Amino acid sequence: MLKYLVILFVIIGAAFMIARHDEYAALESAELPAQSDSSTAPLANEKQPKNNPSHTYWDTPSGRIFRNAFKWPEGTTVWAIILTLLAIAEQTSATRKAAEATQASAEATSRQVALYENAERARMTMDISEMGRSFKINAQNTGRAIAKILYARGVSVVLPYGESLPAEPPYFKEEKREGEFIEWIAFGKQIELFNGDWEYGLLADLSDIGLCEDIRDKKRILWAYGRICYEDGISPNVRETRFCYEASVTPNLETCLAMGGPPIYRIET
Repeated sequence: MLKYLVILFVIIGAAFMIARHDEYAALESAELPAQSDSSTAPLANEKQPKNNPSHTYWDTPSGRIFRNAFKWPEGTTVWAIILTLLAIAEQTSATRKAAEATQASAEATSRQVALYENAERARMTMDISEMGRSFKINAQNTGRAIAKILYARGVSVVLPYGESLPAEPPYFKEEKREGEFIEWIAFGKQIELFNGDWEYGLLADLSDIGLCEDIRDKKRILWAYGRICYEDGISPNVRETRFCYEASVTPNLETCLAMGGPPIYRIET
């Protein structure tokens, strides 16, 4: 803003100089008739800066442009408007840059907070253990904070081979009742999930030889899927871990459980 004040003072100085010249030229013009009675006529080409002010620099093309540009009040008013617009434009640009810098700083702070929360929060992941041919599916807190479990349930279903799981996981339709299930899980601790009968212990049961043979021969398929909702102990966010496993059987009836199913069944937040 200081530069605009300096320019404004320069413009005012130019306007003052032009005003003084115009006043001086007017006085010179008033004195000219009094000298017209002189008996000696001046030569046509004689320089007369005082008695003939029309032949000064101010009446040259560049002089007229200069006078019109800085003459009071027309010229100075135009310059004042131009400087005002330039100052407004610069202030707007400075405000925009400040807003962008503030936004960038806020985004950087938000990223730092998110990184901290992600590093320090509780994190529920799945833990699978073999039980003969079958598999026990538990959840374990692999994060740092204590997890507040709000919902932990899974089901094991057998479908004809080629039949897909529902497009929307069935647990979305279950009514959530506040306070129905709350358990605190510390770092490194496990929790057993409710199964389809609302009993503790989710098992992908492959103990039936006939079922294993059907899975091997691609007649049936076994899915084990579920959902865990919990508070991460750091932020107010409710986190979610969805899992879905598909059972497979080798020709010699060895069983395996691997992640599979639609993506909507396999989400971690």
